[in-house]
Amino acid sequence: MNKVIISGKIIDIQYKLVDAGKVYAIAFINLKLEKSKEPIKIICKNDMADNIFRKYINGMELVIEGSLQKTKKGIIVNAKYTEEVY
Repeated sequence: MNKVIISGKIIDIQYKLVDAGKVYAIAFINLKLEKSKEPIKIICKNDMADNIFRKYINGMELVIEGSLQKTKKGIIVNAKYTEEVY
């Protein structure tokens, strides 16, 4: 997997609980980067998803460390660590 570190503004956060034999939380973040025309989709799972949903709002700037993941709809970033930029 390719590691990435990106920084941008939150456009939208979607939070869901998924039941696939075991209930877990998942959060999707659309992140607007400075030099990109289209937003980047970020996925956070379990405790990180809960933390994202509680602490962050639209318009906040984040730095995210994660890995690239290929899906049927394109490439997304699987977040491992997030930090707010002040």
